[in-house]
Amino acid sequence: MSEDRKQVTDVSSWKAKSKARELELPSGNVCLVRVMGAQAFLSAGNIPNALMPIVQQALEQAQKGRAPSDTDVEQVMANLAEDPEKLMQVFDMADAIVVKTVIEPPVAPVPAEGEARSEDVLYVDEVDVEDKMFIMQFAMGGTRDLERFRSEVTANVAVVEPS
Repeated sequence: MSEDRKQVTDVSSWKAKSKARELELPSGNVCLVRVMGAQAFLSAGNIPNALMPIVQQALEQAQKGRAPSDTDVEQVMANLAEDPEKLMQVFDMADAIVVKTVIEPPVAPVPAEGEARSEDVLYVDEVDVEDKMFIMQFAMGGTRDLERFRSEVTANVAVVEPS
């Protein structure tokens, strides 16, 4: 009796799957982004409490081979839009994710108060909010429905006063 054995994935092939991917942003800019998945950000403590329900659900759904339903995503986004503090937590998370996942051009965190900025450095506060949210969605493994996500984020961000 012969068994059909699958070939084991070699190291270079394994790593190639986690390499950067070219991503065109809503602004038209293009960057290279490393897809890390929600679990990596959860482990690093980058997920604010406001997003924990959708992240936990996304992880459960991913284990079953499904994505969260549109209704679940819409409900979380609506709740965030009603609470500016939670929305700011999401923006902080997006900043951390952009700095961590965008490989080219490299994105630096905002310099400390009084620290000089370099003209040769792209700082995270110089990246459009819509682009940051798009990168975050992509980097966490959400390539599904990026267009829908883009329109929802734009609508929800519009209610936040600039600070």
